[in-house]
Amino acid sequence: MWVEINDRVNYPIKTALVQMTDQEELDMEDNLTKFCVSTLSLQVAGIGMQNVVESWNAHRIPGKGIPNDLCGQRCPSKVAEHLLPLGNVAADLYEQEVGGGATLRRESPFATDPFPSVESRQ
Repeated sequence: MWVEINDRVNYPIKTALVQMTDQEELDMEDNLTKFCVSTLSLQVAGIGMQNVVESWNAHRIPGKGIPNDLCGQRCPSKVAEHLLPLGNVAADLYEQEVGGGATLRRESPFATDPFPSVESRQ
């Protein structure tokens, strides 16, 4: 499934961003640009992921059928948000489950607000 995600979502976005950076249309050293590009990229990737999931669930699996038809009324199309843990809680659970010193990078320079205070936003 990850090959499909990479081919249809990640690589096209990455290619476009690399081209714009190479053509000096984006300055990824600027925190405001970095924030805007990462926020938009996440939204575009979300739409791409939704399209991949919808097309995957509508395609025929040889010898099995079509996932949407197989599922019927037995499974919900979305899990209720209140049933899912918050990101930091899920990360803690993952690290506990995997153990052995497995750690996740909790912070990223992307999609963080470049304005740390109300004054700097103004």
